[in-house]
Order: sequence, then structure tokens, then C-alpha cells
Amino acid sequence: MAKQSVNIVERHIEKALLAICAAVLLSAIVLYVVSTPNTADLSGEIVRPNSIDEHIRDAGRALRDRFQGAQPDEVEVVDFVPQLQAASSTLAYANLEAELASPTPHLPPVPDIGDAPPRVGEIRLASVVAPSKPMVTTGRSTLSLAPPVPLGVGGGNAQGAPIVGGFETDVNWVTIAAQFDQQHQITVCKNAGYKAGRRNPYVAGIDLQRRERLVDGTYGDWIDVKSYVPAVLPSLPQVDIVEGRKGPIATEATRERISAFFSLLRNTQPDLFRPMFPTKVHGDEWLYPKFDDTDIPALDRELCNPLNPGACEPRDYPTQTDLAPAVVDTPKTETELIEDALLKAQSLFQARQWKAVIDGANEIKKMPGVRTNHIQQADRLIDDARQGQLDEERNPPARDDDDDTEDTVQRRSRYQVVWAHDAEAAAGGGAVSGRTYQYRLRVKLYNRYCAVPADLADQADAERVFAVGQWSPPSDDVETRQDTEFFLTSGSTNTESGAKVTVFKWYKGVWVSHGFPIEIGEPMGKGAREPFRVLKDGRLDRPLVDFHTGNTVVDIDYDYVYRARRRKGREGFTVESPKPTVAVVYLDRDGALRQRVLAADRLSRGYKQFKEIVFEPPRP
Repeated sequence: MAKQSVNIVERHIEKALLAICAAVLLSAIVLYVVSTPNTADLSGEIVRPNSIDEHIRDAGRALRDRFQGAQPDEVEVVDFVPQLQAASSTLAYANLEAELASPTPHLPPVPDIGDAPPRVGEIRLASVVAPSKPMVTTGRSTLSLAPPVPLGVGGGNAQGAPIVGGFETDVNWVTIAAQFDQQHQITVCKNAGYKAGRRNPYVAGIDLQRRERLVDGTYGDWIDVKSYVPAVLPSLPQVDIVEGRKGPIATEATRERISAFFSLLRNTQPDLFRPMFPTKVHGDEWLYPKFDDTDIPALDRELCNPLNPGACEPRDYPTQTDLAPAVVDTPKTETELIEDALLKAQSLFQARQWKAVIDGANEIKKMPGVRTNHIQQADRLIDDARQGQLDEERNPPARDDDDDTEDTVQRRSRYQVVWAHDAEAAAGGGAVSGRTYQYRLRVKLYNRYCAVPADLADQADAERVFAVGQWSPPSDDVETRQDTEFFLTSGSTNTESGAKVTVFKWYKGVWVSHGFPIEIGEPMGKGAREPFRVLKDGRLDRPLVDFHTGNTVVDIDYDYVYRARRRKGREGFTVESPKPTVAVVYLDRDGALRQRVLAADRLSRGYKQFKEIVFEPPRP
């Protein structure tokens, strides 16, 4: 058989394939076993999987080190202030010389005076500002209350008014005081268009209200309080407005009545701003609420009529730490005397007393210690007074009822203090012992345009004598002290009888007591006679004292079990074994159920204290 020929490819194909497979196997071993095809280029460095964690860690540490040692770049701050200042000047911003002449004449600046005040015939009554938040003082005293007398009796004010028909009564009194911003009131009147001579506020009375805090913590309605005043203004003058040739006018009789009423009002301002307290017979001394840096006698002097200084007598105030007697006793300095003389001359100028102004100003220039500015003020007053004389010669002024009115300079203090007294007995509507109240007050001012209808927009306002202000904010809570207290002091658990209470009552400056048996459904306490003083002849005064507590007995428990607590150490206590005793459940005057326990009341500190202060008649 013939032998086939085999070419070189066929003869070596198996070897070639074997070699290729071996090369592929060797490449795979090198690429995937010895080395790896997975690499990453991190910041120009080829990183393999087995070292990428270390590279990232090293890169993080290097970044941390750069942050810790890094310094902020310096930033250049551009100051634009010079450019803004230059821009605010037109000439500088345009690079022009400041000496260049202006192409247009300069006009005088127009002052901004706001809205013009109302003119005569358009004036409306100024509102009355509300006083500040009141402060209060309280106490319990036996007061000699008398009906008020008309102001002006016996010397022109309430100090000289005789007390007629006074009667003594026990009172839980409260004095309520607030600050009245008289400078703000003057500004309000000025903005309303009032003439300079009509801007001073004149108080005609103080209205007072109070409200009670209820058991649930809320407050009741505001009720009017009849505040105590030793003297009152007479009845209001009748204002009659009739038609005149140029419009409504007040009759001549009305003008006379109004003039007399205003004169009385003006001479008694301290008594209307701050009525005096009634005479104290027993009990707490009266102290008025104090405001910082406030001298009440000095405020009285500001209210005095400078044209009638004799009508303003010093008033007898209680000693208070806020008074400054040095103002009265210490001689004034030369500067203070000069300033007082200037103020007096200014007041005379407002009253158009030209000659007195000129004479006073010339005397000021001769005073010791006078300075250049004082001389300039005096010369200015002289020039203005002479000009006023010339103006009056040319145009004589019409008669005005403001000729005798002081200028607002007289009211130098910003605040005046106003107060009122809630000093009525509880039976007559006064404060009740043990209650908590809030108070508020408002000011009534005299209408300076009363009987002047021609100046007012609403001519009906000329018939009003008073202008009533807004209420002040309410005061803080004030609690009146209890004048009646009781303790359960007797009772038998064996016989279930004999329950009694001892009632203590504050009467005319002393505490008196009386024991009363109690029954279910009956009121606790009643009237009884107890001695409270020794008369001059040695006899005991035994008046009928009202021992009513206002409580009603609801139940008497003769099987009540009481566990007394005894103090042990500073903070601890022990509870004793239970003991039978008597307890009483009662309805108090506020409608709440309460309980008293015989064993507790007998050992209470309050019961011991009341027994020590109760009046004991001397033994024969």
C-alpha cells in the first residue's frame, strides 16, 4: 500500500496547539497567580488590591497632618469708607474745589415741626394719662372717722378744716399710691393745642377701685371704693352757655362761678393730689407707700399757688425714709439762688409782668457768684420784657383768665404722687380681714377750657368741669390681716358633748377672747361683753364685742382618731400612737369646708401666742 505524503503543517499542528495552550496557561498563572490585573491609579501611583488599604490610610494621615499644620490664606479687606465719605460730598465726588461759588443762591433750611397743633376753635379736650402701677401699704387701726368738710374751711385747705362728729371704728385700711407723669400730661395738652397758661394739670379727685381674689385663684369684678378724704370740693358750679354775637359764650355769672371754683381748686392741690389719713386712735401707724428719691413735702411745694403762697401750709406727714429734710434745712448755694431767681423771673414773664421781670433780671446780675451765662439769660429776659411792653402798647391784649396762671416751669418734677385711702369699716363696704385684693386708681383733672366754648371744636366740652383719665394697671396682691381667729379648745369623747371654741377678736387696738359652745347647723360665735381697757376711775370697760367668725358648724365628730406628729431632729419626725379626740367640720365664709381637731388646736403654737397677747384685766 502506498504511503501518503504529510505536509509540515499537518505534521506539527499538534505541537503548535500544545505550545499555545502552554503559553496561555503560563500567562494565566503569571497574571492571576503571581501578579494581578486589578490595579488603580491613585495620584499617579499604580496600587494593587493587596496594598490599596494601606495607601488610603497613609493618604488620610497625610491629609490630617496637612490640616493640622495648615495656615489660613491672608485676605485683603477693602475699606470702602473713604469712598462712601467722598460720595456723600457732591464736590469731592466730582473732584471739584470746595471754594467754587454755587450757581444758585442758598435758601434757608425749612424746619420739620411735624403736624401743626390745633388752632383756636379746633381744640379738643386733651386725654388724661393713666397713673403708674400702684404701690400699697396696709394695716389695722382704730380710726377716728368724720364726715368730710368743704375744702377751704379754716385756712384754705384740709389741714385747717375742723373735724366735727368723728367716731371711732376698727378698720383694715389700705393706702394706694401711684406716680402721675405730669410732664407727659403737659406735653399731651400742648399737642392738643392748649395755650401755655392752660397746660398745667390740676387734679380734682382720685377714683379708686378694687377686686377680690377668689378661692379658685381668679379675680372678681372691679367695684368702686369710697375712698376716705377729710375735705371735699363744694358742689360743681353750674355752667350756662348762651349764644353771643360771635357764637356761644359763657354767661357772666358762669365765669364768676368758674373763676371762684378754679381759685379754690388751685389753692388746695396738695389735698386733692394726696388727701391726709384719718386720725389714728389705736393700732398700726399710717405709712404711705414710698417711691425712690421722692420727697413728698417738696412735691407739695411745687403744687402751691405762687400768687397765693399763704394758702399752702406744710402738712403733717409721718416720718419716712424717702424724705429729704436737708433740702429744707441746708442753705442753698449761690448758684441755686440764682437759678431760683431766674425761674421766678421766667414765671413773671409768662404772666406778662414786664416791669417785675426787668427789675428781677437787673437784681440777678448783681447777685454774688453770678456767671456769664446767668448774665446772658438775664439780659435776654430784659430784652424780651421790653419787647413785650412795646407789643402791648401797639396791641393791648384781650382779657384772659390765664393772667394769674403760673408757667409750666413751676412743675419741675416729672412725676407727682397721687394716693387714695380705702379706710372704710368692713360693714360699710371696706376691706374685709383675711381677704386678698388688687387695687387701681385714675385721676380726674379740671377742664381748663370749662366755660370757654369759642376755643373748642366741640363746644359741648365747655360744659364739662372735669376730664376723667384712664385706669392704672392693677396693683400687686395685698392681703389684709385677720382680725378674728378661733381654736377648738373643749370637747369630751366619752359623753359626746361639751364642744367649745375660743374666739379671739382684735378690738380697738387689743386682742380680746371669749369661749362659745358650738352646735351643728349653728353659726360659730356671737356678740359678747369682754373688758378691753381700764377706765380712769379704775372700772373695766366691757363693751359688746362682735365675735362672729363667719363660719357655720357642719358636723362634730366625737370618734375622731388623731395621730400627733413629734419633731425628731432637724428634719425628721415621729408619729405617735392614735388617740381619740374631737373634730369639727365647718363651712367658712368663702363656702369651703374645713376641719379643726381638738388635740391639734390645744397644742398649736398659734393658740399659745394668742393666749399671751390677749388683754387681761389687772387683778385686784
